[in-house]
Amino acid sequence: MRPFRWCASLAATAGLVGSLFLGSAVSSAAPAVVGSEAAVVVPTQSGVLAAGAGDERAKSRPGESESGRRQACLGLVPPPYAYADLSPYLCGDWRLGPTRVPTRGVVGNIVNGYDRFGGLTPVEFLHKWWDPTADSGQGDWRYPNDDGYEHNAQGTPIAAPLVLHPGQMVDRFGNESGRYLSPAGARYGERGIPPSGLDAIDPRYPYNYHLYRVTRDVAVCAGPIAPAFEQPGKGVQYVTSSRFCPSTSRPSVGDLVGNGTLVRLN
Repeated sequence: MRPFRWCASLAATAGLVGSLFLGSAVSSAAPAVVGSEAAVVVPTQSGVLAAGAGDERAKSRPGESESGRRQACLGLVPPPYAYADLSPYLCGDWRLGPTRVPTRGVVGNIVNGYDRFGGLTPVEFLHKWWDPTADSGQGDWRYPNDDGYEHNAQGTPIAAPLVLHPGQMVDRFGNESGRYLSPAGARYGERGIPPSGLDAIDPRYPYNYHLYRVTRDVAVCAGPIAPAFEQPGKGVQYVTSSRFCPSTSRPSVGDLVGNGTLVRLN
């Protein structure tokens, strides 16, 4: 499920702000605090353990603070001169997502147990999933083919029209120019999106999270999500416009908000 890809220069200006909706506030500009009640980051050989994973390594250990964080970032090209203590992003790289993620509130529940690199180092992760030649050399993620739908045994995307009804709740990580929605509260690892999906640009939407209520019947293209970005996928995605469902005609989530089909809840 593809979120809108923010450019690094714009993303670097954003501040991640807390809100009552998300639980306790988390300052994105502050250095990571191991063992913090609001957010936890743990330097490991694989990078950083997501908050809420319930791992004992979340407790601080001698000699692991600054050197551990830098060790996890070694090998990035270009080098991460702005480390996590100087940037809201892990290793100073917006592609790797925010250094700190919430452990409470709606988003905290969604990212609970999320291991952003799936056992890889940051360098290995970017080598596998980032295409520096895409988008006229600006680079982009290597998203799964066929709009991110999982395939059946014959290799055909599993997708079909589905009508969402009034009162249903849906959400997404990414701005409203995108086409992808999920059932509200679906786990982050089920969505088939990279760690940068958690980067906030608009301070009104911490962690880039948008929640909506459906107000009238609307047809979407629904199907299971393919594994991607070292995550299992297997969640359900609602695509507002897909070639696999010609009957879906709305090109973006923003269009559904504009015509009143979706109402913002945060």
